[in-house]
Amino acid sequence: MNFFRLRIVNTALVLFIGLLLGYILRDPAAKRAAGPYIPVYPRGYEADKPAQGSGLQAPAPAAREKSAAPKTREAPPAEKADDPGEDYALPVKAPLEADYEVTYGAGPVARKPAAQAAAQASPEAAPAAARKPETDQGLVKGAEDAFFKNPERYAAQYLEMELQMVVARKTQAGWVLNLVHARGGKNIDYIYIEDDFLLGEQPDLRIGYFYNVSFKCGKGNPNSDNKLLGINPSGRKAAWATGVSALE
Repeated sequence: MNFFRLRIVNTALVLFIGLLLGYILRDPAAKRAAGPYIPVYPRGYEADKPAQGSGLQAPAPAAREKSAAPKTREAPPAEKADDPGEDYALPVKAPLEADYEVTYGAGPVARKPAAQAAAQASPEAAPAAARKPETDQGLVKGAEDAFFKNPERYAAQYLEMELQMVVARKTQAGWVLNLVHARGGKNIDYIYIEDDFLLGEQPDLRIGYFYNVSFKCGKGNPNSDNKLLGINPSGRKAAWATGVSALE
């Protein structure tokens, strides 16, 4: 047999015998360590039981819950609501009504209390809106629709209408008021009324507010030759009106 081959076989045989002996003669403690793991939990803490005859007794479950609950103070009868289910609402104040009326005369705006206006009225301080026409003809009121359908019919007549303010433009002769009358829907009629400083320097006119306007229709044309006789707020305004001044 070849010497080198015999040496390799002997070496392999020695290794095999060594492994076999090591497996047979292994440590018995390793066998015990390879066993299943059993968890060990710490022991709980409990209070010592009282000795018999000491007179101490454990409270009942209901008593313990009652003592553990937070103490609450009951409201006195005066603080309790009569009807717990009643709904409450914040009081809403009704808007205050104006106790004055605005009138325009020959000069700045004059504000007079309504109660004193009738007592102190005089021919010199009469409201402009109450001024009678210079002629014997009557003052035509509430003819808005008829006027804008056929304005020539009302030439040289005195009229009073409720119109909505758009803009007031100042000129050398006074003011030119641009007002409108809504007939419903999108039908809007415009009228221009001239004023020779009856309103004064700074009249209180607001966009979207309604005014009772009395004027003289000159030639039956809504766009020109209409002279202002008086103007007073009617108390109404458009829903979108915010009180912006109409002075241009």
